[in-house]
Amino acid sequence: MASTSMPSDLYTEVVQVFRGGEPDDDGFSLAGRISPLTRSFNSHTCACACVPFPHSLWEFLDRLNPYALDSDIWLRVIGEDCDLPLPEGATLIATRRVSLCVE
Repeated sequence: MASTSMPSDLYTEVVQVFRGGEPDDDGFSLAGRISPLTRSFNSHTCACACVPFPHSLWEFLDRLNPYALDSDIWLRVIGEDCDLPLPEGATLIATRRVSLCVE
């Protein structure tokens, strides 16, 4: 009989995807990085080194192309109960909940 154990250090964060404006203290841009879904032999850093997102979120982000050097797409990762105001000049494109496990 197979058993499933749930890790005790499972937590959820909210990932907000913005267009325009400037990243705030909790925000960051992926401009100039390489998509983790793209094979590459160049020296650019993979975007997956910034944050541990699930595959489905990387697929969503790839459609927006936040990796271009002139991209105005940026992300903000906040706690589930955090309610920060919309940054000036930014438009909220999407909000995703991401569950992470720390071992």
